[in-house]
Amino acid sequence: MKLFYCSSRSHEPLLERYFLPTLPKSFKPHGFFCPSAGNGDFETPGYLECLTFKVRKLLEVLEQCPGETLVLSDVDIVFFRDPVPALENLLRGKVELLLQREGVKIRDVNPGFMACRATPEVRRFYERVLERMKARGDGNDQHATNELLRAGEETVAWDYLPLSFYARTHGWPPPPEAFLYHANYTAGADGVRQKMEQFEEIQWVRENGRAAWLWSCAKRAPGKVWRMVRIGKSV
Repeated sequence: MKLFYCSSRSHEPLLERYFLPTLPKSFKPHGFFCPSAGNGDFETPGYLECLTFKVRKLLEVLEQCPGETLVLSDVDIVFFRDPVPALENLLRGKVELLLQREGVKIRDVNPGFMACRATPEVRRFYERVLERMKARGDGNDQHATNELLRAGEETVAWDYLPLSFYARTHGWPPPPEAFLYHANYTAGADGVRQKMEQFEEIQWVRENGRAAWLWSCAKRAPGKVWRMVRIGKSV
């Protein structure tokens, strides 16, 4: 299965140390380099420039590969096992587009890892995503994608990827049965370093079993409690 990814200078450490080394051999990778400046931190100008670049490249790919099954992936992802058979099975029916859930209990999607059949409907959907990104003026493909899907006017047949296509916003740590882990919504300064620390800790947990899993959860508990208290005070 063809897999397309976009990277930039700021994200080269993620690409070279984690993404490509864990990429299953069932994928045929094709990379695009975005010449954006900056450190790639969440929602900085360079980060948003790469999102527009990514959608433009996706539209080119959809035009060049009609009818093919393909994946577009961010590079802040590590793979644990081969998801290609599952993706092929999920796309055998009417569904043309599969997107990650942003969270376990919310309806929003995260377009950082998507699989699709390159149909005219999928291409038209991403043309509208690009149009909405321009209209919004913020260059954020996730906001544009969710706005279009919430409106319910799209003809593209889409669905959520199962939670085995795991993301940071699904909770910590990723379960043993996960196909991959997407370090999405890593906000704040030095985001690339934060993502790398997550990947290193995940590897340590997976290598050291339940005791490591419990320690990894326990050390995050005070921060979770504090966030809940702050949310409660703001309501």
